[in-house]
Amino acid sequence: MVLRARFGNADQAQSVFMSNEIAPLQTLFETFNEWAGDELVRFQPIVSSPS
Repeated sequence: MVLRARFGNADQAQSVFMSNEIAPLQTLFETFNEWAGDELVRFQPIVSSPS
């Protein structure tokens, strides 16, 4: 028996992943930038794929 996971709505999955996983890491790196006094790490905005 093979079990296959499905993500469902990819845009919704991306949104949840970004808010739960990526955004906290970005905040941590932005704090590091402030501590260093320079922009050592920069993030590009996330662009959703066209529907």
